[in-house]
Amino acid sequence: MKHLTVAQSILFGLFLISLSVASIPYSNLLVGQAAAQSDKVHKIAICTSSGYTCADIVGGGRLKVTH
Repeated sequence: MKHLTVAQSILFGLFLISLSVASIPYSNLLVGQAAAQSDKVHKIAICTSSGYTCADIVGGGRLKVTH
């Protein structure tokens, strides 16, 4: 394997960056669009692994976590 100089390594890195930027328009062909479901509100609970103790929202919108 050939050892690269610092200049060659920098040029190779810039080439990889430009290749990734240039491939952005074609990425939709490989990976579909992801979208959130906008017509429903989801309620999420942050709980311990046992599900016995959960976090709660208190005044001012702060998160209260019980130990």
